[in-house]
Amino acid sequence: MTELSFQEQIEIALDIAMKAHRGQRDLDGNPVILHPLAVALKGRNPQEIIVGLLHDVVEDTDYTFDDLLAAGISSHLVDSLRRLTHNKDVDYFDYVRGIASSGDFTAINVKCHDLENNLERGRAGDHFRQVAKHTAASKLIHPVDEEDAAWDSLMDDPDEAPFWRAKFDFWKHHMPIEEATAAHGVTIDQYMQFFHPDNNPSEGR
Repeated sequence: MTELSFQEQIEIALDIAMKAHRGQRDLDGNPVILHPLAVALKGRNPQEIIVGLLHDVVEDTDYTFDDLLAAGISSHLVDSLRRLTHNKDVDYFDYVRGIASSGDFTAINVKCHDLENNLERGRAGDHFRQVAKHTAASKLIHPVDEEDAAWDSLMDDPDEAPFWRAKFDFWKHHMPIEEATAAHGVTIDQYMQFFHPDNNPSEGR
């Protein structure tokens, strides 16, 4: 089966969320669907929108992960939804810590959006217990910029880190290459040898 486009999956996720949460009300008597819609609208990419729409479906309705897969939701997005679904046998804060340490950027960011909206709703409705719980949880998890996280992983090796840091400053901060390399203790020749070993300006001298 050909994987559906993200645009198609957004439509499917919206339809599932509307059906799954129909008739449910939150603590203030508002339709529950407003919460996943708010979480989805905070999403910065299609994956976060899809997972935001569906993040409470398995936990709070009769839908299963297999139902979502059968409907055409990508398996990697369903994996994110598994992480976001709270097993009530697991301490809530351990559950949040598990998401925070998962390396699943979609799950991490959707949980942050979920907590943000829960705090907004809790404060508006004077739900002090929920506000305290979600404030504490928010201290355990922080939004992740996928691009920055990818750069961070490249900088893990102490031998290679100076070169990647120089490239990060050159690309992301638009620092002149002479300044970027000098700031991290490498020469331009060393930089070129590291990134372009087949086109080293020192060769042939």
